[in-house]
Amino acid sequence: MAVAALSGCTAIGPDGAERAVPLPSTRPPVAIGETVPAGEWALTTQAVVEDSRCPVGTQCVWAGRVVVDVRIEGDGQAETRTLTAGEEATVRGTRVLLMQVTPEKGEAAIPTGEYRFVYAITP
Repeated sequence: MAVAALSGCTAIGPDGAERAVPLPSTRPPVAIGETVPAGEWALTTQAVVEDSRCPVGTQCVWAGRVVVDVRIEGDGQAETRTLTAGEEATVRGTRVLLMQVTPEKGEAAIPTGEYRFVYAITP
């Protein structure tokens, strides 16, 4: 009985799961207003809602976060969603992760046009 249970776990172990789940596709960095294609729809970063990251060279109690508004369009529909860097979201059945936001935060405010965003999209 124990052998049967172990062989069943092996069949659904990490190796089997990784082959069953598509790897994320990392898109090139985009600026505010640039579009990221995602199959039948597209995602456009519209605005940085929050950038509370800890400035480089300082120690903070909380690392902070970046929150953006994105426009999702496709199939004749459009909607606006809020995404937080490092937190995966499901958008139209697809996993979307805002993986990276540059430049790093400094003491001065970052001009809107300098922000770049890297998304990972997993069908």
